[in-house]
Amino acid sequence: MIALPAGVRRRSQVSMSTRAFSLLEVLVAVAVLGVAMTGLLGLHARDLRLAAAAQDLTVAGALAARLATDTRVGGYPELGVTDGTFATDRDEPPSRERPYGGALAEGFTWRRTVEPTGLANLRRVRIEVGRKDEAPLATLELLVRNEVR
Repeated sequence: MIALPAGVRRRSQVSMSTRAFSLLEVLVAVAVLGVAMTGLLGLHARDLRLAAAAQDLTVAGALAARLATDTRVGGYPELGVTDGTFATDRDEPPSRERPYGGALAEGFTWRRTVEPTGLANLRRVRIEVGRKDEAPLATLELLVRNEVR
């Protein structure tokens, strides 16, 4: 028989506990991995919800700015409240009640409130944009002056 150096054992002499993982160790590792993966999936779902909400806020802000521009260039606004939705199809002719908002404007509504300020030839305009039947996501207030000469 061949003599082995000191401290080296034959394969048959190595105990089972030092050669492989026990079933309990494997089960614990799988359980820890499962808990970690569940947490990561939850974070990913939350991230997707936050990204959608951020997109809605961005679109609402852009649509409100568009309405503010239309209000400024559209002449001196009449007192009162007007509201509506946005046209999302380029083939649909835009109107005061349904301005063009682009493809992302689907499901958004707007409200424009025009109030007197107490100063002649100056009106306060409040524009709110949001999802239908929800609180406004974007609000803009501006003053519009009557360009009477």
